[in-house]
Amino acid sequence: MKFTQNVKFFEELSSEVHEKCCKYITLEQMKAGEVVFELGKRANQEVTREGSMGTKFYIILRGRVGISVMIPYEVEVELENGQTEMRTEKRLTEIKIIGEGTYFGEKALLERKPRAATITCKDECMFAVLEKEFFELTISKRESSRKGRKKEEEQNMKINKNIKFLESVNLFSS
Repeated sequence: MKFTQNVKFFEELSSEVHEKCCKYITLEQMKAGEVVFELGKRANQEVTREGSMGTKFYIILRGRVGISVMIPYEVEVELENGQTEMRTEKRLTEIKIIGEGTYFGEKALLERKPRAATITCKDECMFAVLEKEFFELTISKRESSRKGRKKEEEQNMKINKNIKFLESVNLFSS
């Protein structure tokens, strides 16, 4: 639990759910330049198929990764008649680098859609990994934990409102 307690994702978990989640975490190590997962196979930086379905949630314990997505670019294309025209092409472009204590892979698991990015190790990396089935278990626990806290907060607000009202009523004035 020590290495996950400062990870934002786990901050909303009760200590019991957090501890249970940590029992399912495995460790994975990758070298700089290795691809954690791909949006799709590339040919000259163009995606040729959809990304893979997500099966894992990753927390970066050591190192940094680059997040790359498809970005549309305007390119000038020469036509057979010698004229040129502008066309839009999509290219895989790195948009962000994240490091220790951050996480990725949750979007494909939560939305049950193919991967929306390519993740590449910038350094040698160590990841805490949660398989899809355990991630889903954690999410349901996280949501019920969040709902329980929200309900408790709402009850406390009602009680405080009632207390303020009662304090404002002067029942024993002379």
